[in-house]
Amino acid sequence: MLLPFVVIDSLTAEQSRLWREHFAPEPGGRSPGIEEGIWRRTQDPRNAEQSGWTKDDNGRRRVVHYRLHYNLDRSRPTDRLVMDELYLYVSWLAPEDDEDGGVYPAQ
Repeated sequence: MLLPFVVIDSLTAEQSRLWREHFAPEPGGRSPGIEEGIWRRTQDPRNAEQSGWTKDDNGRRRVVHYRLHYNLDRSRPTDRLVMDELYLYVSWLAPEDDEDGGVYPAQ
């Protein structure tokens, strides 16, 4: 994927106004146009009901951390919404063959 990645090619005047009103950074503050998140599927028998974990080849931990920076591109006659920065970290841990499924030591 090439950056900046165009999310919406041609914003209306109203969409541009709403972007500036709601997503323009406050002076000295964090830009609301940045979305950051982390997703971790915890593989722990204590929260198996909530996480959906089972003691089989479904595996162990999975982690996804992302940070997306959206902005307006004003280089054309109409504004475009673009993603101009992207950070993505993915961590997988393959299952192990051991007595308790390779998840956590017996408690």
